[in-house]
Amino acid sequence: MLSHEFSAELGPDDRLRHRVMLSGALAVIAGIALVIHMPLGILPRLAFVMALLVGGGAELWALSRGSARVARIGLNQLGDVWVIDAVGQKRPVRLLRGSMVLSRYAWLRIRFENGRKYAELVSGNAVQDEQWHRFQLIWKQARQIIGRAGRS
Repeated sequence: MLSHEFSAELGPDDRLRHRVMLSGALAVIAGIALVIHMPLGILPRLAFVMALLVGGGAELWALSRGSARVARIGLNQLGDVWVIDAVGQKRPVRLLRGSMVLSRYAWLRIRFENGRKYAELVSGNAVQDEQWHRFQLIWKQARQIIGRAGRS
């Protein structure tokens, strides 16, 4: 790390990844339950159920594929964002609108170089985790750079 660069790298939590996948699956199931009880004919309901299954399945599959490509997520004070894959290669990504950072959780939406989108739920404790503390500082101090229209 260069002396003028301030960066942080966060490691995803498998428990949070599983919770996100589970909540997505439960949302699809809830949507199907709502569609089944709609006052429509059988064919429109079947069409809606199929659309929910295909759309929800595609989203969950994309989320699963994206998580296999992300071992760590990093950013610096200049607004550069990258991921480190399972073999240790650092790849630049673009942070997308809709990313949110709270005191203990962050929902980071990114776009890979090939255009695929991915979102990761990460958590931390600024008191116990130096990288989370750095991440919080960078996010607060550089949000004008990170959230800039040309960067999202």
